Amino acid sequence: MDVRVDWRSFLGGYIDWVDEVVGLRRIALIIGVIVLSGGSWYGYRLYRNGVETSAQRTMSSLFDLWQQAVMNRKGEQSLWKQLSDDSQHAMKQHASSNLRPFFSILYAQGLMRAQPSAQQAKEAVALLQDGIKRMATSHPYYPAMQLESAKIMLDASQRFGVASHDQAITILNAISTDKNNAFSTMAQAQIAYDKAYQSNAKH
Repeated sequence: MDVRVDWRSFLGGYIDWVDEVVGLRRIALIIGVIVLSGGSWYGYRLYRNGVETSAQRTMSSLFDLWQQAVMNRKGEQSLWKQLSDDSQHAMKQHASSNLRPFFSILYAQGLMRAQPSAQQAKEAVALLQDGIKRMATSHPYYPAMQLESAKIMLDASQRFGVASHDQAITILNAISTDKNNAFSTMAQAQIAYDKAYQSNAKH
């Protein structure tokens, strides 16, 4: 008996599980540390800087909205739309803030999950690329932002043909081979899913 396995479906389900059970919790924890911690070097700098205090408050509100959107199981797009709108406003309001890259990534994520147009997908990728450039590679949250950016770039490539696939895979390969990176397993899973997707697309 010929038993065929739909690897795209299987790996897609695995990716979803990783995102929900592991990925989202880790990212939520990381962003939560950014928002709530005044003890880290980064949080301490923000706390001491009066200009950044306003951006920190905005980030806290956006984080709460992001959590609501992530935990929403009804598939409603309104929360993601609100996140993209509010994050876009935050990007403009706090353009010189050290939190600007995080606003960019939240905005891009909101766009990509709120039924975007092809043009919006391109915009999301451009925002991610800009956000990553603005962050120092030594930043403690850089790996998490890299991973989330790569995932959105792959999504834009697969759904809208945005020329972001190669860059996304380069980022994922770097993460997956770094034994000290807490997101290496997730990056490996994303790479496996993409290979299955590309193989299926050729048939």
